[in-house]
Amino acid sequence: MEAYCARVRPGDWELVSVHGMAGCRMALPERGGVCDESGRAHGFTNLYLCDASVLPGAPGISPQGTIMSFAHEIVGRHLENA
Repeated sequence: MEAYCARVRPGDWELVSVHGMAGCRMALPERGGVCDESGRAHGFTNLYLCDASVLPGAPGISPQGTIMSFAHEIVGRHLENA
């Protein structure tokens, strides 16, 4: 590894950033959902999800705004019910 790092230049690196989505989809359990519309994981009483994993799939080229909106909404619902 050290030999490899010594011979490459930063311009040789191709970096990729991704948003992991849809791993814990928001839907009814019988439709494959992992959490409800409030981000509460099915089968758990105090576990909430509020990241890109609750999205049903990729919403577009740059999903950051959608991810942030979902997180804001889920946290707001949690605080209202607390």
